[in-house]
Amino acid sequence: MINNNIEPKFVVDEELHNLMVTLRDTKETYNRICARMRKQGVKLNKCNEENYSSDIDEVISTVSCIISEQLYHDIQKGGLA
Repeated sequence: MINNNIEPKFVVDEELHNLMVTLRDTKETYNRICARMRKQGVKLNKCNEENYSSDIDEVISTVSCIISEQLYHDIQKGGLA
């Protein structure tokens, strides 16, 4: 007998989740490297840092949209079995 009181389960694709974690970690690593280099006196081109930040934010945003589309699809189907 099926228990209808159990809420549907929604799970983000593991590979997408891992990609988001990797992107977050990559952004944090880049920021730490730049901070360390500035502390050492390296003159970093602000434009390069801003471009990197903007580019990785764009990738993170795109992956977030894909995750959202997957979850919307799962909601339409009533969750995972």
